[in-house]
Amino acid sequence: MPKPITEPHKLLDSLKKTFKLESDKELSEFLDLPPSAISKVRIGNNGPSAYFVLKVHKATKWPVERIEFLCPEIQEHRP
Repeated sequence: MPKPITEPHKLLDSLKKTFKLESDKELSEFLDLPPSAISKVRIGNNGPSAYFVLKVHKATKWPVERIEFLCPEIQEHRP
């Protein structure tokens, strides 16, 4: 199965910048996700799942529309 062509790192980098997080490890703690989940999304092995988006929403209180704007690949995977 080919890897998806995505740029979810933009969402991850935006989260780190906005919430002044120094590393992906801090980001994983902020989102309450394992560091491996952040790594897999960053390198494109996993796309941002609904669970991932929910964790971002819960941690940031950002509307889903903002998360989708920062990571348009999410919209492409909707049914």
